Amino acid sequence: MERQLITKRGRVYAVEPSKIAQAMFAKDYVNFLVPSLMKINSKLSSEENCSHFDLGTSVKYEVDMALVFSAQGFGWSNALKFKLQRDYANVGRSMFHTPLSTHLPLSSSLHNISTNSHRTCTSSIVQNEAHDHQNAVTPVEFSPNTSFRSKVKKCRRKSKVLVQAKESEEEKMGNRLKNIRMLVPGGEEMSDEQVLAELGTYITCLEMQVNILHHLVETH
Repeated sequence: MERQLITKRGRVYAVEPSKIAQAMFAKDYVNFLVPSLMKINSKLSSEENCSHFDLGTSVKYEVDMALVFSAQGFGWSNALKFKLQRDYANVGRSMFHTPLSTHLPLSSSLHNISTNSHRTCTSSIVQNEAHDHQNAVTPVEFSPNTSFRSKVKKCRRKSKVLVQAKESEEEKMGNRLKNIRMLVPGGEEMSDEQVLAELGTYITCLEMQVNILHHLVETH
């Protein structure tokens, strides 16, 4: 249902659902991430934890959890949440055992994570498209021949080429779906239709995440 805004003068203005969704995502993301970063910053100021605190790991964890919190209800979001909680439980307190001197400041860590997020999102698809282009099937042309035997051979060869082209196309599609499944959290457990649908929302949320992180880096 289309939402509307009513001004003080009583005029009604339509608001695009995508704009509303983006605004809600940004609000939820910032409301989750900023307090988490403040807690990390307080740990940096603590003499007790200052010498054994893995800043990069902690910031990345909170950045990813903010993405999960802001995009609830998607299959990839649920899978990402499960993975983060599982990894965190497996790692335990080991994220606090690396000396702080080996890490960059908080703002620099945030900038590196925002830069790598978009790069990771697009690199797999770009590499796959380049590979497909290099392995494209070149049509085969045959010289005309009026003899019956030559025509039969030509038909057989043409049928073989068509079969190979079809198999190559199916192989390329299979490789693309495989890359998409690796890209989307939980994609290995999804059907072809679901993983393609989830891909669009995942990339959109990643792009919004990168924009928010860039803004936070520039303003802090």
